[in-house]
Amino acid sequence: MSDVFNKDVIVNGTTVGNVDTTQKSVDISDTAFITQGAASVLDNCTSDPDGLQNRGRFAENNDHPFVDLGYDNASNGRNARRSPEADSYRVPVPRYRYRAMHVFATSGDGDATMRVKLNFVEGPSIQENFVVPDWYGVAGDGYFLVDDRDRAHPNGSECYDDNNPAMFGFRINSDTDRKLKNVKIVRLDNVNDGILNVFGMTGRRVGSH
Repeated sequence: MSDVFNKDVIVNGTTVGNVDTTQKSVDISDTAFITQGAASVLDNCTSDPDGLQNRGRFAENNDHPFVDLGYDNASNGRNARRSPEADSYRVPVPRYRYRAMHVFATSGDGDATMRVKLNFVEGPSIQENFVVPDWYGVAGDGYFLVDDRDRAHPNGSECYDDNNPAMFGFRINSDTDRKLKNVKIVRLDNVNDGILNVFGMTGRRVGSH
């Protein structure tokens, strides 16, 4: 879903001299996620770095299939759809039959409400609303994709050894008899005030393990 990304909210780099300085904060408090590579070289985190893994790949487990998010420690590009206000966008998917879709997100400065709508090649849509917790919160409607991470200043100047922020996954069951066309994601307004940050999506196809 990289085509709909609008911000870079993950500080990355491998040495003090090449840490990216151009991020946007996850919340309104000038803090962003940080990769393990960058956390390992910035003050305050070098002794116990707990950044996001350097590449956004997460092995399949009981919660989700294999996940490949759109960030990499070697890339300074956009890696999230950041929605501080009402927002809506569609993400095309390969036209297969799916058992479920998983959306990966977190919220800054309070919870956010996210609507996920599955649009099929034929027939009615399926939709569900999820409360996306603040990145210091508990999983609630979803599950932890990754938890107990550090944060950094968006300009890459400092790491904060927080051992707390999380990214969450949210599952919505599909119609296994119909081919999926796209997924619409909506950040609902006037429900919760948090800043919604969506990092990617994956699906479990019919016939896969």
